[in-house]
Amino acid sequence: MGVSSTITTSFALMLLIGVMANILTLSSDVRYSMVELADWLNGYGCLRRSAYLVITSINGSRVTASLLIDGDCGLTLRDLASSEIYAYYRLVQGGGGFSRLRPGQEWRVSEVRGPAGVELLNPSSPALWEGVLDPGEEARMELSLPSDFDPSYGVVLVLVTPGGDRVVGAG
Repeated sequence: MGVSSTITTSFALMLLIGVMANILTLSSDVRYSMVELADWLNGYGCLRRSAYLVITSINGSRVTASLLIDGDCGLTLRDLASSEIYAYYRLVQGGGGFSRLRPGQEWRVSEVRGPAGVELLNPSSPALWEGVLDPGEEARMELSLPSDFDPSYGVVLVLVTPGGDRVVGAG
């Protein structure tokens, strides 16, 4: 029994050393992919997401815009509620204007729509900032700019998410 235990222990030790050597010699690409996967699983951000901000209408100081998500992952409406929107515009009396718009006060999401006009995958509740804006879906947003905003010159909007995504739209 003593010899078989020694042999079994030796094989187990050699197997462990072999496994450790394989782990240590993984290529940097594989290690990088493992780090990306761990970050994704831990929710540290999206690796490939793009978004488009399109201004659809301007009526006085009321602006309607659409945020379109593309890529591999969506954006929660809760993160959107924590996002900042900056507006750059011309004033009626001349000169440039700048505003930081607060979610729920100067802007809100009025609707989330899918490609066919209906959101079928995990429907959201924009009024409660609940749900996910999935790739291919559109969040319709309503914004209120100051009364001295001159709509004839349009506006430039910059949306900055808590994860650091920046989206620019003009109209």
